[in-house]
Amino acid sequence: MPWSGARHDAGHVATSSWNRTIQVVLSAFVTAQIINLPSLFMGAVVAIVPILVLFLFLQRYLVEGFKRSGISGT
Repeated sequence: MPWSGARHDAGHVATSSWNRTIQVVLSAFVTAQIINLPSLFMGAVVAIVPILVLFLFLQRYLVEGFKRSGISGT
């Protein structure tokens, strides 16, 4: 398949609203005429919360891995 065909097919993958990434969904709240800040900020919070919760649960393992690998802050 030529590159142009692959690029054309990739455009049809995220046509459903369930298949869109969070960045694409958040960009829908910003238009040339109006910026819906409350919805944009709430969407950003909803996007960040799962990552933050995962980080908080795995923080001790990340720090332990940094210690074992020898990565230092100085």
